[in-house]
Amino acid sequence: MADVLQELIATADFPTPVSRALQSARVLADAGDMAAAIDRMAVTLTAELQDQSPVILGVLPGGSYLLGALMQRMVFPLQIAHCGFDGDEPIVAGDLPSLTERLVVVVDDGQMRASQAEALLAVLSGHQTGPVWRCSVIQCTASSEFTRQLGVVTTDSSGVFGCGLDVLGYCRNLPSLYRTA
Repeated sequence: MADVLQELIATADFPTPVSRALQSARVLADAGDMAAAIDRMAVTLTAELQDQSPVILGVLPGGSYLLGALMQRMVFPLQIAHCGFDGDEPIVAGDLPSLTERLVVVVDDGQMRASQAEALLAVLSGHQTGPVWRCSVIQCTASSEFTRQLGVVTTDSSGVFGCGLDVLGYCRNLPSLYRTA
């Protein structure tokens, strides 16, 4: 881990589990690798969706990092909505644009549980959406429910943080992807 981050860990007053995670972390993908992988995802999305008027549905808070990064890179008009979960129940933040027969791209951190994905897909089905894609920081186990799934990094998600994934609510903003030892 970078010397600056090590110095910060030594002097900051983080909760003990966060400090331990940071001290034992190893880099899975550095900031440059993550940026390049997100660039590739954005190119794929732009090439395949630019003429389809998609709605991007960011799953918060974990999907916020990837959503923000993609928004800076996708070069076509689109609409955005946000949702979160109360347990397994999807909660939509604000008003949804019309979803009828539209392709929806769900953007998350890759840690959405199968029960949450099923509930979200049921809500989207009620809105009579077209195909539903899933783009995640961590490549998810393939689900036949999503029309297509894209991941930035393929790895087991246990102990992973940075780039939208957290340790007790901390570290989502880190530009590299780490794993605790």
